[in-house]
Amino acid sequence: MKFFAVIIAAAAVLSCTKTEVSTGDGGTDRSVPVISFSPDVAAMSKALLTPDNFAVPGSQIKVNDRFTTHEDIGSVDGDDKDDYIEAYIDDRIAEYHTDGGVSQWDFKVGDSYEDYWWTSTGTHYFSAYTWKYSNGIKDLFLDKCVTVSRKASNETDPSKSTFPEGLTYNPRLSTLVIKDWELTQDKQFDFCYATHTRRMTETNPYRPVELEMHHLFAAVQFNIVNLIPGETVTLKTLSLSGLSNSGSVTIMEDGTLEHLSTDEGIGKGFSSPSMQLEYNVQTNPFAYHGATGDSNIGADGCILMWPHDSEGLQNASAVISTSWTGDKTFSLFIKDMIEQWRSGYRYIYTIEIADRRISFSAVVVPWVTDDVTLED
Repeated sequence: MKFFAVIIAAAAVLSCTKTEVSTGDGGTDRSVPVISFSPDVAAMSKALLTPDNFAVPGSQIKVNDRFTTHEDIGSVDGDDKDDYIEAYIDDRIAEYHTDGGVSQWDFKVGDSYEDYWWTSTGTHYFSAYTWKYSNGIKDLFLDKCVTVSRKASNETDPSKSTFPEGLTYNPRLSTLVIKDWELTQDKQFDFCYATHTRRMTETNPYRPVELEMHHLFAAVQFNIVNLIPGETVTLKTLSLSGLSNSGSVTIMEDGTLEHLSTDEGIGKGFSSPSMQLEYNVQTNPFAYHGATGDSNIGADGCILMWPHDSEGLQNASAVISTSWTGDKTFSLFIKDMIEQWRSGYRYIYTIEIADRRISFSAVVVPWVTDDVTLED
């Protein structure tokens, strides 16, 4: 899912001490263009919890740019890396806005916008992630959902590093580390991320930065259909259990996910409110939760969950209770439908209530367009 946006952005570039790049480039040489992220192509990535494109006024991403003059930084080990790496853009907020009829992403400083200029040499390693968007209920900020840390580690391998709970950007390794991040019914934030490398030796190195945004989580949706003619069924509750709500992952410099894991035994559930199910009308019970603004689940009723492998879904179930079944509850095992939940996919489950039976089915679809079924 591609998210092309542009930052025509920010002024005061950090002074460079170890790499000595302040040779007229680092924010002082106006003969080179400003760094930009072009919005010319319609964004294909969207925040899950809004029906609109993520590229809407007021949406924000955070951007980092690690700069080095060393052309083969991958061959440098240990503390020597510190002699070649500088934080060029340091966790700056870029906001989508319209100015004079032109829409773009600009680095925001207070109520104004500033610019960063390209360097003429070296390599830039960009990373970006979603920071703020509206889900149709209220504006959501990442810092309201998790602890955001700037603590860096001296370890060359993130798996051996010690990071605090929450999200940590490690400027030395140009990695994002998420640790023990808990998703609950009232703490839902569509975390999208992107990375990009730009070497100033490339052809046309000053072209806009291409950010291809990826969704970290899986989206899960449940629909219920009452197929009993002439009868209104009351859904007492639909609840999910046996799932892992907390997980950890390292997002590497090239955008790949490493050390992706979920914590066993947490299994906190998601529950829908009671509602009437009219005959032959598809209803998503989670879409109605939060009508008073207490929940972050949006109007589409999709629940953001950590990816689960087949073992993680082993005991996961959807438990349904209705007026039609009396005091009985039925557990529908999720693994029987689809083996795993992967990052960046939407899983749509349908529960059909008919006379003397309840049926359960599921499809996997792309995140944005849900009319094409994918094989799992």
